[in-house]
Amino acid sequence: MRAFDDASIRGLSLFAFNFAIPVMLVRTLARAELPPQPEWGLVLGYFTGAFAVFGLGLALARGPFGRRGAEPAVFGISAAFSNTIILGIPIVLQAYGEAAAVPLSLLVAFHSALIFTLTTIVAEVGAGAAVSWRGVAANVGRGLATNPILWGILAGLALNLLDLPLPAVLDRLAEILGAAALPSALFALGANLSRFRVKGSLREALALTGLKIVVHPLLVWSLGALVFDLTPLAMTVALTVAALPTGINAYLFAARYDAAVPEATSTILISTLVSVATLGALLASLRG
Repeated sequence: MRAFDDASIRGLSLFAFNFAIPVMLVRTLARAELPPQPEWGLVLGYFTGAFAVFGLGLALARGPFGRRGAEPAVFGISAAFSNTIILGIPIVLQAYGEAAAVPLSLLVAFHSALIFTLTTIVAEVGAGAAVSWRGVAANVGRGLATNPILWGILAGLALNLLDLPLPAVLDRLAEILGAAALPSALFALGANLSRFRVKGSLREALALTGLKIVVHPLLVWSLGALVFDLTPLAMTVALTVAALPTGINAYLFAARYDAAVPEATSTILISTLVSVATLGALLASLRG
């Protein structure tokens, strides 16, 4: 209905991503009860599943759909990259409480770095470019160093480990600002999605949606239960994150390489709409 113009949508997205969510994470992690040691099986189980789904997306692009160049990389990230920040953080913390902040932060800390690196390498090789490993590492490192979400995670963990409580005034301000994080993030997601359309390539988008919201969580569940023996909380968080729809960064990669843009756009929109039912059913099952 054009109630928000593009500048307003960008402003709200920047507020949620750069301010509200990082502050909420600082306060949440500063107060969380940390485990004796990080559950590295969670990281290995989740990203083994994510990389496998990326490979399936790649194979789908090169096989049945006959895609070449950078397009298979876009298929891969569309199948494997969850909407962890704008959708995942609000849903996981609302559904499972502050106890879920620690395993969630562990996944968020590695999510973009690992999948962005893989996508960049595959896209550059597919496009016929001479991949500069130093350049890829520099770009990923720069992105991580300037990511406010990661700064929020690190600051919260530092306060927790040093046993330094936030002063009462700052704690109250963080509480107020953090309370705006979940609604503003979800509103920003809806506002951004309103600009997307299903732009053809429906078969490809439906196949990628199936990989993202069905195959991905099934793989993570199998690995977590049968290989890495995850704790119930870690398994719950991993399953929920794997079942999230495709993140908007898949479109950004498609636009950057001018490859499979309709497929990425349609997958983001369709997977988000379908996940209302699938993710809702999963949440009800896991909470029970």
